[in-house]
Amino acid sequence: MKDKITIAYRCPDCGVAMIGEINIFALMSGETNLRCSCGESVMTVNYLKSRDTVSLNVPCVACPTSHPYQISASTFRNSELFVLQCSATGLDVCFIGDKARVIKAVDDNTIELQKLMEFADNDSFEEEDFDLFHNFEEHEHHHDCDCEECHSNSDNPHNSENDEYEYADAVVTSQMLFIIKELHDTGKIKCNCAESDFMIDVGFDTIEVSCDKCQARRLLRSRTDADIIALAELDELILE
Repeated sequence: MKDKITIAYRCPDCGVAMIGEINIFALMSGETNLRCSCGESVMTVNYLKSRDTVSLNVPCVACPTSHPYQISASTFRNSELFVLQCSATGLDVCFIGDKARVIKAVDDNTIELQKLMEFADNDSFEEEDFDLFHNFEEHEHHHDCDCEECHSNSDNPHNSENDEYEYADAVVTSQMLFIIKELHDTGKIKCNCAESDFMIDVGFDTIEVSCDKCQARRLLRSRTDADIIALAELDELILE
């Protein structure tokens, strides 16, 4: 078994990718933190002995709050590269594994974000066309933010102050969003419109894909691995 694991995340405040090594034996005895040098963000990593899982709370460049994840201790220790994604946008936010592979993944992620920002800054780009996968600068918030988005739907269970309840299963949600992005990028989301304008609404245990022009929609359950498999098996996502 490896005695050290390389782990990385991108600070949502300064944009720097923080790469550090976690001692497996030290992790087994308590919480480990990886803090950005700017001091504005920190990722926490805990080993949950009763479940033999590793719990992570990862800052996100696209969201106002960090995302909670749980992965098996075996996966955490033995993966050459394991990537965690933002459950709202599908962006890669955390990289775990061998040092060389993590560094390469961070470099690729930097290029991806640069392309994303170039797309967002394009003069021919219309803001509503980008709503499917949000501009991470546009959606950056602070703790004292008073925008409607941060304070609406207060009765929903996933808006609790405890991020643990943001989604029924954040990993399931993120994997399904990744598949939906792949379907979108390959032109496999379809409705009756000649030029569709697709939107995504992520709920506690559902994901709704809809067309803003004809109002056709498809509601997907996002609670278990079976929901991921059911979506992955679709050749096309048809909105009705």
